[in-house]
Amino acid sequence: MKFREGEISQGKISGIHFDKVRFNDLADDFLSDYRINEKKSLNRAELSVRQLKTFFDGFRVPEITTPRIQRYIEKRLEEGKLNATVNRELSALKRILNLGLR
Repeated sequence: MKFREGEISQGKISGIHFDKVRFNDLADDFLSDYRINEKKSLNRAELSVRQLKTFFDGFRVPEITTPRIQRYIEKRLEEGKLNATVNRELSALKRILNLGLR
């Protein structure tokens, strides 16, 4: 029981092995969720995932850290992308990770 409490206090959820889950798998599940629910913004979601994959391709979930996300933001802004575009992509990333959590 103490071991489990320790994992929870460290932000780990016992029984779920995020260290083996890759970003690409979650991104594919995210797009699948959009298709199943017939969301009107599917095209925008696909664009966001395409951009996110150029940076996070092959990463395991625990490797997607705040500093890495900040580097992604800097990279996109240096490419001349608008804040609104980057924010949409970050919203997609948040949704991807939240779906993975479920």
